[in-house]
Amino acid sequence: MDIQCNNCQSYLNIREVVTRCTECKELIKPKTKNMNPFKEKDTVYHYKYGEGKVIEAHTLTVLVQYENKNHWHLDLKLLSFAPYKLEGFTQERPFTPEVGEYYYFWNEETKNDDCVGYGRLKQISNNINFPYFFGTKYFQFCSETNPLL
Repeated sequence: MDIQCNNCQSYLNIREVVTRCTECKELIKPKTKNMNPFKEKDTVYHYKYGEGKVIEAHTLTVLVQYENKNHWHLDLKLLSFAPYKLEGFTQERPFTPEVGEYYYFWNEETKNDDCVGYGRLKQISNNINFPYFFGTKYFQFCSETNPLL
């Protein structure tokens, strides 16, 4: 946080609660207004501890009461007024093709040319770029549904 010394008007980057000006050695306390958005009795959420209530709120720290314990938070970036949501969370099983089953096959450059094959998967190779063997060649992609529909 950059602040200006009241005595010599030089600018300082303050990382501590109290420091001395490098030019005139005057004791400087940074203005801490709005550094902590949390107040006592606020409901807050932490990704690890879940929902809690703020018991004490200070300039740079808060004490939060959770279901099983109280915890001091020095890094306020991990607290939220809204519950954490897991982006992309799903309980849908990921697609894992099996050798011998029927699938659609295509490569990135041929998908737009309506060049999609359908047939039995013969082999899955260790080649991460073209892992699926169908017919007489390897393909990049394999799906249970037609990608052109």
